[in-house]
Amino acid sequence: MGRSRDAVARFRLAPLFALAPLCVLLAVTAIACTDQSPLRGRSPTEGPSPSPQEGPTLLQGARGITAIDKNRRVAVHAKGDRPAWADAVAKLAWRDRRGRLGRGTAVLVAPTLAITAQHCVKDWTGAGGTLLFGFDGLAGKWTERRQAKTIVAKSAAGDWAIVRFAPPITTIRPLKPAPLTAHKYDKKHMLLAGYSCDNGAGKNGALLTYDAKCRLKKVRTATGRLLTNAVCYHGASGGPAFIKAKDGDAFLWIGIVQANLPPRNERSFVTYAVYQNMYVRALKDAITREKARLRAADLAKKAKKKQHAGGD
Repeated sequence: MGRSRDAVARFRLAPLFALAPLCVLLAVTAIACTDQSPLRGRSPTEGPSPSPQEGPTLLQGARGITAIDKNRRVAVHAKGDRPAWADAVAKLAWRDRRGRLGRGTAVLVAPTLAITAQHCVKDWTGAGGTLLFGFDGLAGKWTERRQAKTIVAKSAAGDWAIVRFAPPITTIRPLKPAPLTAHKYDKKHMLLAGYSCDNGAGKNGALLTYDAKCRLKKVRTATGRLLTNAVCYHGASGGPAFIKAKDGDAFLWIGIVQANLPPRNERSFVTYAVYQNMYVRALKDAITREKARLRAADLAKKAKKKQHAGGD
């Protein structure tokens, strides 16, 4: 009778034993997914994804490249083999209050100022963000490193922010804004750049990449967005958007990368840039004020030095 009961018990428990390997597999899968968290530094984000009604995602797509990306983007490597504007594009990194790593891109606009996307600075702590300029692929290092603090930020459709750092960068020429309304341009030839964190050409954010085979599809003046078909991934937010001038080969800097729409399939890609007309006045005002501030600081330093010399 005892054996009979044991047999019945084993029969009843058999399904549970059969499910045990599946439970272990699910547990391992959960750990693997958790291991991809920004806290561990493997999959940094630029901020939480907006809800569907807020529009496009803030460049937080999958790290894997899409089919359309084959031979589309160019990676910037050696110091001597790079576009003239590349040194003015900075890799941006920060830690939020929970210690999570975030990464984006910024553009040098003055010796002590840079512009980036607002969603790249909204989670900064008092430490601010780190800007890395002038990457030399051969040496494997950046020529300039600065710690920046936000001085002006615009959210919503604008999604731009101006940050300040010290000491001034004198070895790199800042980019100059070129609003679309002031120039004739060829909408069939655009160029978008940034430190995309994909595992393809971007090498998980280690290299600056750019798509020089994209075009301007639409200008949405009401929202301040430029609609393009450029290929880029999370980490590129705040990077520069250029368009080719109609009267030459020069590329005009017209905006900064903001967000993208999730591809409907592997061959569709839609990326937004912030229209420069949305922030060009604020940018010029900030540069003017910064020049005045630096001039006043220099005069004060000279006066103090003269006073000390007179006292001696």
